[in-house]
Amino acid sequence: MTIDLQIGSKKNLIMLTENKVPQTTHTQKKKKHYGLLIWLWISDVLLIVGSYALAYAIRFAPGMPLSPGKHAPPFFIYLEILPFAVLVYFLALRFYGLYKLNRIRSLLEEFFLILKAVLVGSIILMASSFVYRDYSYSRTMFLIKAGFLILFLFTNRVLFHRIETKLARSKGFQRNILLCGHGPAIRQLINGLTDQKGSYAVVGLLANDKELIGTHINNVSVLGTLDDFERILEDHSIDEVILGETEMPRKRIFEMVLKSEEKMVNFRMVSDMLGMVTNKLDIENINGVSLLGITETPLNHPVNRFIKRFIDISISLVSVILLSPVLIITGLLVKLNDGGPIFYKQERVGEDGKIFNILKFRSMQVDAESKTGPKFADEDDPRKTPLGKFLRRTNLDELPQFFNVLLGDMSLVGPRPERPIFVNQLKTDIPRYMARHRVRSGITGWAQVNGLRGGPPSEERIKYDLYYIENWSVWLDLKILFMTPFAFKGAK
Repeated sequence: MTIDLQIGSKKNLIMLTENKVPQTTHTQKKKKHYGLLIWLWISDVLLIVGSYALAYAIRFAPGMPLSPGKHAPPFFIYLEILPFAVLVYFLALRFYGLYKLNRIRSLLEEFFLILKAVLVGSIILMASSFVYRDYSYSRTMFLIKAGFLILFLFTNRVLFHRIETKLARSKGFQRNILLCGHGPAIRQLINGLTDQKGSYAVVGLLANDKELIGTHINNVSVLGTLDDFERILEDHSIDEVILGETEMPRKRIFEMVLKSEEKMVNFRMVSDMLGMVTNKLDIENINGVSLLGITETPLNHPVNRFIKRFIDISISLVSVILLSPVLIITGLLVKLNDGGPIFYKQERVGEDGKIFNILKFRSMQVDAESKTGPKFADEDDPRKTPLGKFLRRTNLDELPQFFNVLLGDMSLVGPRPERPIFVNQLKTDIPRYMARHRVRSGITGWAQVNGLRGGPPSEERIKYDLYYIENWSVWLDLKILFMTPFAFKGAK
């Protein structure tokens, strides 16, 4: 995760906006991106119009199941509001950042942004139709149009990214990036930039250790140390600098920012400037003195808590009903496997430090800890039963936790709860560890769908938990729930 920086704000924050690079090659890159962006604008408008016409045909064309036959309204009535519909959807797509250049995100993130934009646009259109009393427009047609538009726009984004990648590879128009630092955040960034398949090229890396010069970190060449920053900017065509060494003196960071601005290079740095702060900060000015603090989390608001609890109960009830055959069969298999108890209850620490009993299908031998004592499960843990290995690998052992959700001990989405004995250890070893207990624990979480499962919690996993708490939204919960069935990495 990175944050843009801009210099000289009234609140004494060091930040820097993206700059235009005057060199010919950089200008060509911008022209290429702008050309692709114009193509994306035009194609999106055509798809909005096409989905509109297709929805009208499905709803009103003769012979279609939903058609009222001779009483179908003429198309020109709907044609009158088509320009307004195009404008609403286009602005919604722009509002959700779907036309911003040089954004690093996955296709799944693109899908959810499109979903948000189309749903918001459709709600605005349907609300507007209530105000416009000259004609009663079909809400069914609007819903059909929304479904087609989500499909069309997402397909268009997939095609757009493939064309962009091919152009980048064939014409050398990648965005050249210089990474500064060699900590975990930089290594994670290298993997993320590599996943962009040609849109970005990591020119090299500056470490803070001279002995690393000439070596490679995650297949990226170490060009020098941070003291060589100015020389590397002079010798290489760099479009963007990303600083991952946040413990540098502020004066030195400021010098790097100014040097980047002098060379018209975009400068960004990892957002973890305060150790374990993941995103939102609150700034208050008292008599000319700026005070920086952590913004109140979204789930502190009663309305948000009510919405989340309503979703938890609704989805859990439906899941228990639909999955009842799976629950019954799994329970019988556990019982038949070795004759022991079907369920396993274990004390966990939940919201506000409250102790509750988590419920799981038993995946280990009876009295598994009688000899070993409390310990985290290993990938090849000999205490697991043969069936238990399968249950853990497929997440089926977690299904009984829907009952924990219904009882109010847990939520569908949230930080995974740990045992009291481990919490007492971890709260002194990991900064801000106890902050993850400000919300209900979850069956799944942001860390788990990003591959951080199993074994003892790490600082990296806690950062994901805190990011979730500080950035909670209904959309983020739905995104995590959608990703969970495919998140098997790290299962133990």
